[in-house]
Amino acid sequence: MASPKKYLVLAKIESVQFTDAAPTKALNAILAKNMTVTPLSVQTEDRNLLRPYFGNSEKILVGEEAVVEFDVEMAGSGTAGTAPAYGPLLRGCAFSETINAGTDVTYAPVSAGFEYLTIWVYRDGVIYKMTGAAGTMSINMAAKKLPHYHFRFVGKYTPVTDGATPTDAVFTGFTTPLASIPAWTGTLTIGGFAAKVAAFSVDMANEISHALWMNAETLAPTDRKPAGSLTVEAVTVASNDYFSHLRNAAPKAFTLTHGTTAGAKVTIAAPAVTYSGLSETTYENTLAYQLPMVLNPSVGDDEITIKVW
Repeated sequence: MASPKKYLVLAKIESVQFTDAAPTKALNAILAKNMTVTPLSVQTEDRNLLRPYFGNSEKILVGEEAVVEFDVEMAGSGTAGTAPAYGPLLRGCAFSETINAGTDVTYAPVSAGFEYLTIWVYRDGVIYKMTGAAGTMSINMAAKKLPHYHFRFVGKYTPVTDGATPTDAVFTGFTTPLASIPAWTGTLTIGGFAAKVAAFSVDMANEISHALWMNAETLAPTDRKPAGSLTVEAVTVASNDYFSHLRNAAPKAFTLTHGTTAGAKVTIAAPAVTYSGLSETTYENTLAYQLPMVLNPSVGDDEITIKVW
């Protein structure tokens, strides 16, 4: 009997899209959780035949793809200037990777020159594979919780096969995450104001086009609309006028640094955040504001950066 908990994910950047990059358990294992797999999603065309009796007509397959979603804990790589083991996943979500050896690794959105993934998912005796995969991701953080990325990838379907799940995959590139508590979340400012934050999220909302032409198959990002949310302590207008900021749609620079020691830090920065709403809520019996927000580009391809250092 197959277990719903026994999964292994391997992911590797492809040299040529739709050409299996053959990820390995030693170099490309992903320490994932909260897995959802749709190994085969199909589109069909109904023949709609006219006959002298009722009943279905056959549905003919006209499209297919594979989809996988999972979470990965947000943490440093363990060594400043070394790319984290989840780096290929960010690259597969239309991010560039810039390595400053010994200092930091920065990920920024791109609008061209995309990279694609081969993803293998072992599921207790069965292997799901997809090639040419592109995706989108979100970041979720909340007080007293472990921060994490959520990834969703769409790829070209590869026939499912049987195969034993490796039990000796190497996960040493993944470090233990730090909880979102004062000891570890060092700084968070928006518009220069150091807000007390109960929760933060951002969704890149990449649009992925998977098209079957009459004589070709294409799969690529075609747009993004990054947005997010902040839950902050309610303060006086004199302290920080969230209401005017909302009414004026005034862009604010946002910076959050999680972790305090080299190799364990992640900084999320956005140069031009605008609020799109404001509502009251509570956190720990304290009045708070929930602020939906939009991440805008400043000079282009800079709505957000993720620096691992």
